[in-house]
Amino acid sequence: MKNTIRRVFHQTHAGKISIILALAWFSFRIGRESLPPLLSVIIVDIGVSASEAGLAMTLMWIWYSLTQFPGGRVSDKLSRRTVIIFSLLLSVLGFLLLTVTTTFMLFILSVSLIGIGGGLYFVPMRALLSDLYVDDRGRVFGINLAAGAFGSALAAGLVYIVLELTVWQNVFLPPAMLLATAALLMHAFSNERYVISSVDLQLRNTITRMLISTTVRRSIVVYSLFIFVFQGVISFFPIFLQSEKAFSMIAANTSFALIYVIGFFVMPIAGKFGDKFGYRLFSMFALISAIFGLLLIVVTDVTELIITGVILFAAGIRGFSPLMQAYFMTIFPDSSMGGDFGATKTIYNGVGSFGPLYIGVVADLFSYTVSFASLVVLLMTSLLVLWVGVSPICDIQEDY
Repeated sequence: MKNTIRRVFHQTHAGKISIILALAWFSFRIGRESLPPLLSVIIVDIGVSASEAGLAMTLMWIWYSLTQFPGGRVSDKLSRRTVIIFSLLLSVLGFLLLTVTTTFMLFILSVSLIGIGGGLYFVPMRALLSDLYVDDRGRVFGINLAAGAFGSALAAGLVYIVLELTVWQNVFLPPAMLLATAALLMHAFSNERYVISSVDLQLRNTITRMLISTTVRRSIVVYSLFIFVFQGVISFFPIFLQSEKAFSMIAANTSFALIYVIGFFVMPIAGKFGDKFGYRLFSMFALISAIFGLLLIVVTDVTELIITGVILFAAGIRGFSPLMQAYFMTIFPDSSMGGDFGATKTIYNGVGSFGPLYIGVVADLFSYTVSFASLVVLLMTSLLVLWVGVSPICDIQEDY
């Protein structure tokens, strides 16, 4: 782990920018992932149902997905710095609005701004890291994602501390301040210019070019199913454990945090092995682990087995992302990398954004157990498509 981090940060300028990007992603994630542990409190405080809470979370993810392509395309044509700083400031505004939220409509506005800010940030961040690190993309993606996972793991602890001292709205003040700090650091240390002008997004041409490849299309199906499951599970995981497994709020939030603690260690390792042995192969291993973990969580009521399931699910679900993202970035040409990856993320995050709404509706109609159990089938489908339908990277490059 130390050697991996040292290798990634060996260049002075690249290292500084990587740290700033990691700080921003850490800050954003500690804020965004504070929402699921707080959801049961928010539902009571602003008087909404599980379906309405799921709708709000889905709207956040829809905005997150819709802004992926514009963020990537504009960063290709203008500069990464321009889009990154603008996205960070939008996120700051969203989290600050949450600190004064008392109504459902203001809650929707706040999480929508957070979704837009995060969506505009993600692809330029990945593209900038790819610009800085050509040979170590899996490693640097793993480290960057691990920073986000660390922030997500701390979210549950932040929620617990703040709720013990004050109202839930104050949870979002620290991430707002940290994001503002990251924006200032990016302004100070980036050597890119600010560029502001109109940009022809060429969405139709981008999607047409991407979808020529059968393997790219099938890879998008794989990731879309994965993201649908991930968003659904993460948004309602603490509530699921409390209502279906008789976990206390502290135990449920700790289990939620465990997913990201494990991800902190797994992501760089997964990226490293993907760089060396192949992203597709280790993506399949990650999905198998996630399937067995989620199945164990759903079928057992024994606390020790549930925790074992959480560990397996976390290792798989968190290890999968750096592998598949590096896989996609290797496919796309350098000249259109941000736009192509952004369009890809718009599609699979757009599908995945309906995961929370699906969980909320099925939970209202049946139970959280039924909704979570159905997600196991989707993960199995994702694994099947990846196994039989996605070619090795060399074939993709020729097809693309």
